[in-house]
Amino acid sequence: MDYDELIALGKNAFMTEDIELAVKYGKEAHKLRPKDPEPLELTAKAYQALENYDEAIFYFSKALECDTDNGDRYVELGIAFGSKGETSKALEVFGEAEKHEISDAHRSTMYRTLGMIDQELGRFDDAVINFDKAMEAGQLDVELLMYKTVAFSMGGRYGDALRIANQIKQLAPSSYQGYDLAYSILANFGMLEEANNELLRARKYVNELPMDYYFSVADYEMEVFKKDKSPEHLAAALYMLDMGLKETKPDVGEVMNAYIKSADICLQSGKYEEALQMLQAADQPVQSFNNGFSVLPWVEPPTLDAPLSDAYFAASSTKYDDMSAEELNRQAEAAATKSMMEEQQPFDPDMLTPLPENKTEKYKLENEPREISEEVRDRMNLLYVSAYTALDNYDRMLEYAIKLQSSREAAMVNTGKYLEVKARISKGAEPEKLYDELVRYYNRQIIKDPTDISVMGLKVQCYIDMEKFDEAISYCKTLSKNVSEPLMKQIRDAQKGLKEDSENGGTR
Repeated sequence: MDYDELIALGKNAFMTEDIELAVKYGKEAHKLRPKDPEPLELTAKAYQALENYDEAIFYFSKALECDTDNGDRYVELGIAFGSKGETSKALEVFGEAEKHEISDAHRSTMYRTLGMIDQELGRFDDAVINFDKAMEAGQLDVELLMYKTVAFSMGGRYGDALRIANQIKQLAPSSYQGYDLAYSILANFGMLEEANNELLRARKYVNELPMDYYFSVADYEMEVFKKDKSPEHLAAALYMLDMGLKETKPDVGEVMNAYIKSADICLQSGKYEEALQMLQAADQPVQSFNNGFSVLPWVEPPTLDAPLSDAYFAASSTKYDDMSAEELNRQAEAAATKSMMEEQQPFDPDMLTPLPENKTEKYKLENEPREISEEVRDRMNLLYVSAYTALDNYDRMLEYAIKLQSSREAAMVNTGKYLEVKARISKGAEPEKLYDELVRYYNRQIIKDPTDISVMGLKVQCYIDMEKFDEAISYCKTLSKNVSEPLMKQIRDAQKGLKEDSENGGTR
């Protein structure tokens, strides 16, 4: 194949998401024209799509060497550095880009990336400025407004965040995105009544409610449950997840998330076997969904006088509640016609021509291979440990505690270590030796990262488990006040619980 054909095929492969093939054609075209930046750019973009940032950086750098006066080349390289997390190099390359001519599209992307870097560094005001620059250089789009909303919200400026969320509603009035953002902002700031009203607005104005809406209503009920502890909220949350799975066309990720959320709800409801069923369904989401797996094996529907949100009752109302006056009239006319025909005697049903059935094909998930993300796998392993702990199944508890230690997140590894010790002690191992080894391990982790409060909490919990409260208190005295205060509360609560157990003649 000649050069032009290779480039055309490579671009087509990239557009159709056959990324490996795009890499192949890009490299072959590069061999034919080693000094041409186009095949290098194609190859780099393909590697970036594969999240192979080292190779992307290599090929973007080679493209830049072939086209050093093109500011767009610097921007593409800077974005690759930013994607890899090499912020300082990204900023350096973006600085070089400013010395050359940059297209509006690339300039917009550069400022968008700078805004995201600012956001990660906690510089929320700077993030807003860069997102504004991105909009000035390019077109106003919903994604940029969403980034800006998050920056305002994380910076504590929820009024500004809500203003941008309203702009998103105006740009995309039939979409749930603006309502979802507004709901999240209000819920995060503890304004639950207003958050409930936002869900009602979405119900009224969004044409086709997505799975995210049902997640939001379920999350809302879970938040209210934390306040009044009414179990009806847990049932309502499960009903919302079930309704979302039936009323929408969820993708595999949404199905998995629904099953995992359901497992969490089952654990809080004391339904541990059911929690395991949900987690096992999440392990096989396509097969479970297509076979009609239900998240409601044990739940009775909440009563109409239950203390639930208006959003729940609006979402779970009958189909007639959503009908317009015109639709209701059509229903009434059809019923009247049926009644008149039934009154006409004699009436022979054979006189009517059979009408074709309007069969709606049941929605199914595509059985495509899917890798579970590490974050989701960590979450599932933690829920598995909780369920097996509650069921006193210490062999399986130990199994999943060890699996948790394969996480890339230090907090999960440290938690897994603690849960492993708990499982081994429950199986009859000597506690003191295991706890001593674990405390030494946590000491090494604290030396590596003195700012990791979670590992300090786990170390204190080890002392509490051993009822070595004096050692725990002495350790807390070496820490700063803002770190030691929550740990001291942890110790006081444990001492109080031990005292109450002793007075009641029980053991911990």
